Amino acid sequence: MKVIALALFGALTTSCYGNGSGSQSQTAAVTGYRLQTYDTFSFGWTGNPPEAYEASARSLEVDRRLGEFVGAELRQKGYVEDNSTPSFLVRFGAGVSRIEMNSTAPEGPSEAAPHQTLSREGIKIVIYDILTKTEVWQGSSSSVVDLTRDIDDRLLQHDVHDALASFPVRKITAAYPFRG
Repeated sequence: MKVIALALFGALTTSCYGNGSGSQSQTAAVTGYRLQTYDTFSFGWTGNPPEAYEASARSLEVDRRLGEFVGAELRQKGYVEDNSTPSFLVRFGAGVSRIEMNSTAPEGPSEAAPHQTLSREGIKIVIYDILTKTEVWQGSSSSVVDLTRDIDDRLLQHDVHDALASFPVRKITAAYPFRG
């Protein structure tokens, strides 16, 4: 089992980045797969939350919105949703983790530092080759959120965009020249 995990780890190429809004993203692709040859996709069942995240009371609603945003992002990249003969299958999941923070009081170190609990909402998108049933790509993103407020669609859409940023734009082929 360790050999398989190490081989998979060795086959993945990873990049991480963040921005000033507290977002963090990570992507990985299995080498040897020509992702740019894919043209159609379909959705699989919703996956579990990313590792180190838990489902929350709003996870089902976030998952529903994720499906809409992931589909829109893939269509923008030139892919066509096709449930009968897809090239790849998309799975995704969302969850929340709590972040405990102590910050320094503005008056200086002699003042007690206020204790604050923040939440980080994480999403994970996984792409499977339909023929080999092999995971070929994954992307994740997370942002600091306020769970006492409504779901921020713009932030969620931004996280989906970040998670799929390195997924290739589709090359147009004769099979679907006018779709997308």
